[in-house]
Amino acid sequence: MTVQPEICLSLIDPLPSTSFSVGFRGRSRILDNGWIVECWAPEAGASTRLDADPETGVSLSWRGGASRVRLICPLHIAPLLGREDDYRLRLRLRFAPGTNGGRSIEWIGIQEATASLETRDFATLALAADLKGETLTAEGSLRQLDPSRSYRLVIKFRPEARRGHLAGLSLEALPGAARKLRVDETPDTQRRKAIVVCWDLGHNCAGRAYVVADLLARDYDVEIVGALFPRFGTEVWEPLRTAQMKIRAFPSSSTADFLSKARKEAARARPDLVVVCKPRLPGILLGLLLKHRWGCPTLIDIDDHELAFVGNGAPIPLSAIPQEAADLDLPFAETWTRVSETLVPLFDGTLVSNIALQQRFGGTIVRHARDETQFVRDDAARDALRARYGYGPDDRVVLFLGTPRAHKGVVKLAEALEATGDTRLALCIIGATEKERDVTDLCRSKAARIDIFPPQPFHDLPALVGMADAVCLIQAPNAPVSHYQIPAKLSDALAAGVSIAVNRVPPFADLPDDVVTRVETDADLVAFLAEVAEGRSPGDPEARRAYYLGEHSYAANRQRLGAAIATAEARHRHWPSEASRLLADLVSRFDVKLPMTTPAWLQDEIAVPAVLRESPIDIAYFWKQNDTGIYGRRHDMLLRHLANHPRVGRIMQFDAPISGPFIGSRGDPERGVEDQTNLVVANVVGRFLRTRDDGKIARRVFVHRHERPNHRFLGVDLPPPEEYPAWVRLMLREAGMAGRALGFVAPVVADYPLLHDEVGFPLSIADLIDDQRQMASETMRDSYEAIYAETLKRVDLVITNCENQRQDFSSFRGDIHVVPNAGERLAPGRRARTGDLARLKGPVLGYVGNLRARIDVDLLEDMARRRPDWQIVLIGSAHGKPEALRLRGLPNVHFLGVRPYEEALDYMRMFDVAIMPHLDNALSRSMNPLKLYVYLSVGLPVVATPVANIGDVADRIALAADADGFIAAIEQVLASPPPKPMPLPRRLTWDQRVSAILRLIDKQLRK
Repeated sequence: MTVQPEICLSLIDPLPSTSFSVGFRGRSRILDNGWIVECWAPEAGASTRLDADPETGVSLSWRGGASRVRLICPLHIAPLLGREDDYRLRLRLRFAPGTNGGRSIEWIGIQEATASLETRDFATLALAADLKGETLTAEGSLRQLDPSRSYRLVIKFRPEARRGHLAGLSLEALPGAARKLRVDETPDTQRRKAIVVCWDLGHNCAGRAYVVADLLARDYDVEIVGALFPRFGTEVWEPLRTAQMKIRAFPSSSTADFLSKARKEAARARPDLVVVCKPRLPGILLGLLLKHRWGCPTLIDIDDHELAFVGNGAPIPLSAIPQEAADLDLPFAETWTRVSETLVPLFDGTLVSNIALQQRFGGTIVRHARDETQFVRDDAARDALRARYGYGPDDRVVLFLGTPRAHKGVVKLAEALEATGDTRLALCIIGATEKERDVTDLCRSKAARIDIFPPQPFHDLPALVGMADAVCLIQAPNAPVSHYQIPAKLSDALAAGVSIAVNRVPPFADLPDDVVTRVETDADLVAFLAEVAEGRSPGDPEARRAYYLGEHSYAANRQRLGAAIATAEARHRHWPSEASRLLADLVSRFDVKLPMTTPAWLQDEIAVPAVLRESPIDIAYFWKQNDTGIYGRRHDMLLRHLANHPRVGRIMQFDAPISGPFIGSRGDPERGVEDQTNLVVANVVGRFLRTRDDGKIARRVFVHRHERPNHRFLGVDLPPPEEYPAWVRLMLREAGMAGRALGFVAPVVADYPLLHDEVGFPLSIADLIDDQRQMASETMRDSYEAIYAETLKRVDLVITNCENQRQDFSSFRGDIHVVPNAGERLAPGRRARTGDLARLKGPVLGYVGNLRARIDVDLLEDMARRRPDWQIVLIGSAHGKPEALRLRGLPNVHFLGVRPYEEALDYMRMFDVAIMPHLDNALSRSMNPLKLYVYLSVGLPVVATPVANIGDVADRIALAADADGFIAAIEQVLASPPPKPMPLPRRLTWDQRVSAILRLIDKQLRK
């Protein structure tokens, strides 16, 4: 990894000429060359490792569960100080061969840091959506540098990736040719417009809308738009009345009145982006009307579970509105709110405010952020403001800033102050109105100092929080609202550096223990307040500040919001059919005028091959099982590398339909890792909740109620099995892929013939990966034969992985094309044994793959007994061949169970020899063993039995037919000097295979 020597702006102390490795435990490590590696993980002692090499670059790896991973490189700025001319910054980044930076990197940019290490974004250079392929060149205009501040290049990794590899990096500051433009500005004529929709602007739900709008204000002209319903007041929420933000409120009295006015509001301004705050019908409808009129990306923001405010009922679809519903004339009442939760998927993206809401709705966490530039401690101003509110230097202010409602624990806090009996403590409640009189009267009834003040302007918030000595967030655990609501007061307190006490409710689950004090009992709360009364500050101030800057600051949340917007903008524009049904239903019920036609900006849904030839190819991929992404199988690799190809647009991948009653009964924490079931359950749940989407690939699964009249799964009423085709059509419409997505199926998929007929695809492809007939029972073989026949007569193009497969299916089709398996261009090389393998002595022989009828158990047993000093490691599920478990009785055979593909690669790098002891049978003769390509991608020596369809790689591996030969071949490998690791030839890579497949597709499109 090199840095050009002639550049004006360079990395401080770039990589040395010799390799080095650094491992650490904890949150961060400053390296000798000034670089900083950060990894925030909840697991105590979780390890992080950075390996640097002048030839191959930088590789960073970390444990799962991390919430933040960054590599920070300080910059030399001296050459640019004092310059008055314009310049631009150019970043060139190269990834390891075969890798996709967008999968591992979330954001790359420059940060500016003050002497006290407070940071803010200075320039965004690249988001995940920009990181396609193996190289990136990005430019950004820059303003002048401040000599009193420092600057650093920040590479923020996706925590779920668990590794990142940069093969090359250069940074240049080039004079001239830059627009005279601040990095955080755009000329007024070019600034885009964003509308933030608030369902009612008369009460505190407008606070979240303001935060979202303020986060957007750096990059957009922003306007907050919403109704004023008399129940909540006839004026804008008091703290926002003096806010420096465009706010447009319109009065509304009923559902019909709102619908009429919302239609007119949607026609007033042309937005480039819409964010709807809270899933309530008024906001949802106005957002959808704006999208229908203007076709702009429209996101929904969720910071509460709205059903908890209207009776805590269950969500209901539009079609199931009760006949007896009497509240439909109020668009914010219970029935419409229950319907609104089912409308969340209509939007182009979802934002949530905390981890509990993310677990329910998916989406990107954008917290109740606070502007780090506004929270600057000024002791003189603090003392003056405290005096104005009646507090002296010996008083200890416990602040409650916000609407004091019963579930927020304000009464319990007053009781705790009473229990301390300490007159130095004062509970200061700022934000009470007459509507909260019952709660404030209860507080006043306690024998403690309680001061209550009305709402204050939002812009005074930093100063008001600065008065506090402590903030206590004691949410009522039994209140439904508390299960999903995280108070904005948490962000206030973090920004001001105030000590914080919290109790245990789900939204607080990811708060680090060194940032807050957790109180389990009333006595714990009293003890916390006693500490505050003595002038002590419970908790770690530095940890609070670091957590605030990384999670709750404007800088951190602007990045997250920007990434979510970029993802939404990258999607094909679409208009969901469910939105049309909603508008039609409202027109029918309330006799109002709403748009009923297809949006003018929507392209015709029917795409012919001639159109597809000139545009990116979208793909609907159907897999036969529910294990996508676990093993790194052929279809996983195809999907990954199809997504990386510039000819491919969006991919929606469907696992096999599955019944809710079945999957709900399968998860078992006691089941051993030799069985894949728990991973499959997690896979289904993630796809059902839409949390497994990855870049251009959306991953879905249809969960139905089987033969039951009704069934709920994860809080959702499940449809009957026969709705599967309609559900697939809905998914494709929501993604803007309907009528243009190619059908891609890996038979046998029992439902594909029906899907092909009812959904319709302009072109369809089948990939014959296995011959399922060879693995089926006698009773199922005829059924599989029929499904193959029905599928293959419908599709336009058939490919398979080997010649034997082509011949076996030639009776169905004579035009089957062989596209063998392949490997990835990984960075080959060994690594030291860690984890499960750290204790093993002697050579490690490894096999990765499910233990099925192809595995030669006798050969493995013979080898294990004859060479007890060899360690045989088996990674994969034994559910396909349970007799393999008899090997568990041998001390040198180790079953590691199922390991996801990326983790399995790490294990392979610890093997001395990779093995493939397969039997020569009908099953193995219909396979092109993918594991051989993966072994070679990692750079391992391989010993295998001579089975069919391995001609592509036979000259690169050792072959042996029996145990004697197998042992001899391994001994020869172990006795030979380790060969220099070489990358896989490009002809054997997935990039080449995908190009071959796309050439076949293009040939079909030209017909």
